[in-house]
Amino acid sequence: MEAPSSSNDIKEGPQVFINFRGAELRKTFISHLESALKRIGINAYIDSNEPAGEDLHKLFERIEESNVALAILSSRYTESNWCLKELVKIMECVEQDNLWVIPIFYKLDPSTVKGLDGDFGIQLWNLWRKKEGRDDRILKWDAALQGVTSKFGLVSETCRNDAAFVDDIITHVQNVLSKDLLLRGEHPKPRRRGARAKYWKIFPILFLVTYLYISRVSTSCILPLQLD
Repeated sequence: MEAPSSSNDIKEGPQVFINFRGAELRKTFISHLESALKRIGINAYIDSNEPAGEDLHKLFERIEESNVALAILSSRYTESNWCLKELVKIMECVEQDNLWVIPIFYKLDPSTVKGLDGDFGIQLWNLWRKKEGRDDRILKWDAALQGVTSKFGLVSETCRNDAAFVDDIITHVQNVLSKDLLLRGEHPKPRRRGARAKYWKIFPILFLVTYLYISRVSTSCILPLQLD
């Protein structure tokens, strides 16, 4: 690990966004992780950094501004609607190649998250049922959880204690930030626009051009819409 830097070396803007269940971890593991990141000059962001009374959607802006997101998956994670909203936003940014995500399994087996097993899955279901009128939130939550578990993650049980686990996380964050810097150079976002993002951007145009071409060549190719 690099030698600690002074607080004056911390860069402006969030580099690492930490997504976690506050009621469970804020005053313990997260406080140690945030302090350790800042000691070496990495600007870590958690929701308590936002002034009281600020619009919660500011958190989405912080996610978009970040280079790396740490999704701290713990036993009570699926109790929180806001944790899951953040995760959905994180995975949207990841899919757009604008953010790296590192799943952190804190005293939780990755297979439990993947299979939504036990209390972890029950809490997710109960959270969705609290709101009158069913919507597609649970599908978005599940997709985000499945997406994040498909990434290379770190498991606390593989380390002898929390201090060693924090050191392990910091090493991986440093590696990802270094890789990110190499990929985007010194240019600001947007960056790392992958082929998938480009294809989705031009797909509507290709569809429209194809549709107009077929229409002109042969109107018989356009079938009337059948309504039941």
